[in-house]
Amino acid sequence: MRTKMRRLHVLLFLLAAVLIGRASVLQNFSSLDLHLYAHDHLLMPFQGRYLMVPVLRWAEGSPIMAGAAQLFKQSSRGPVDLMMQIVNVSCLIAMGLVAVRLRNCFSPAAIYPWLAPWLLLWIVLCEYVAREESRFYLPYDFVSALIFAVGILACVEYRPLLLLLILLVGSYNRETVICLLPIWLACNFDRSRWKVLSCTAIGLLVWFGVRLQVRSWVKGPMLGLALPWNVNLAMLLPHHLPQVLSVGGFLVIPIWLGRKLIRDKLLIRTWLGSVPFVLSTLIFGWWNETRIFGELNVLFAITAATQFEEYLRVSMGRVIAAKTVE
Repeated sequence: MRTKMRRLHVLLFLLAAVLIGRASVLQNFSSLDLHLYAHDHLLMPFQGRYLMVPVLRWAEGSPIMAGAAQLFKQSSRGPVDLMMQIVNVSCLIAMGLVAVRLRNCFSPAAIYPWLAPWLLLWIVLCEYVAREESRFYLPYDFVSALIFAVGILACVEYRPLLLLLILLVGSYNRETVICLLPIWLACNFDRSRWKVLSCTAIGLLVWFGVRLQVRSWVKGPMLGLALPWNVNLAMLLPHHLPQVLSVGGFLVIPIWLGRKLIRDKLLIRTWLGSVPFVLSTLIFGWWNETRIFGELNVLFAITAATQFEEYLRVSMGRVIAAKTVE
């Protein structure tokens, strides 16, 4: 019976991931000209997020993708659009696997192993699909969320080689991957200092090297840096709050209110290490673009699952204690 239920959960998760991943493209529009992006003609910093460039360039000229786009012409806008759907679905399924593994890294043990990946689906649905403002996507969003999630797993499991690999690959995709290093330090400060600090130093060199290499590839100028304070303050008005609070699938406030339910010190360290990412996102990001917090989606999901299951344990303990007294 348990095997059948597990298979059913897997099947339903896969179907939901296909729906949400495809909808994240079909229900929105790309804020970048993907043709210009695929051929290195955009301005920095967008063109510098380079990892998806060869993928989309291949999709544009691929007879396979052209035939597939014709087959799915009712639900795609062309080969590149269909490729973005495939990428987002694949990344979402992979993030579900990471969520399951990451949940097993923290105590107490999971009561419902399916809870974290299903919460992840809800979070992604809220942040990337069910939007009334900023209804656009960027080609590297889901890839960035997956890379960061695997990086968090490397930090928690103390796997320096995996972390360095993630920094190498992720630096071609988005600059924010550097925010994994504070999480690495927070999770592992009590281990071998030489190994931890050496990995941090090498990671910094890898990140700087990749970013310099990408900058040498991109000939376009850099857009001016502007802090969106006026826009973000306006986001605090009531009619913007549904969009802003949808970050983390509306779970940010419940997670904060239930923070005492987090018993695992490693999970607390992980969140402390993520503070630089959160602060930089709040300072430089547009708050109604909920996609900017996507790197933390898996962490949101496993934290909410951990808190809920701890609440169940506490409640069941009280019920048992009450019956014992009676």
